Amino acid sequence: MEFGDGFGEVLLPKEEKIVTLPDSETMLERLVEAGGDLGDLRKGFYPLFLKKSGRKMTAEGIVMTLVSVFDEYAEECAKRQSRPPIQASSARAKEFIRALTPGAKSNERIADVRKRAEELWEETLRTES
Repeated sequence: MEFGDGFGEVLLPKEEKIVTLPDSETMLERLVEAGGDLGDLRKGFYPLFLKKSGRKMTAEGIVMTLVSVFDEYAEECAKRQSRPPIQASSARAKEFIRALTPGAKSNERIADVRKRAEELWEETLRTES
């Protein structure tokens, strides 16, 4: 396997497809479309995603982001002794993957990363059950 160039970066196989996540404003708009506009989501859930805005990611990185966001938000809700709203559930993961990967209809690379992220999410669910 051939690896790409990089100094001070993680080296990825050259064939690994990478996308740039939307800027924070676009990401927030897309997350609200995917999960709703509840105040608790805007204050606690969406900001966990927004920390990653503008970053370059592979499909694996997107899935790892989802897992960490769902876990961190669940922990925060547990500290407050509240349940996460259904809109923040992992059952909506594919909608959040779509929110993080705009442009898939017109860009084959983005479409490939989105599809791979959705497949990896399904694999993650199967291994956890």
